[in-house]
Amino acid sequence: MQILPALLRELRTVELQAAALPLVLQLLQRQGAEDFQEVTLPALKPLIEGATGDTLLQLTRSSPLFLNATAKGAAAQLVPKLLLRALQDG
Repeated sequence: MQILPALLRELRTVELQAAALPLVLQLLQRQGAEDFQEVTLPALKPLIEGATGDTLLQLTRSSPLFLNATAKGAAAQLVPKLLLRALQDG
């Protein structure tokens, strides 16, 4: 997963999010819970908090993946916020 850090950096660029996010989510399926919590989740949190449009839709559709990859406490904080943002964004 040497490509993951580079993809996570690309998520900071709005223009590249649409291309990078599906790849990150695909890699997430192969990533262990510990790696997700330490590496991927910190990079995704700003995106989850500020995503709109297609990026928010992709993240919302991936919420079951987040539930499986995080501890219950972290998932309880992450997924409801994500779904609430999606409802508010319309």
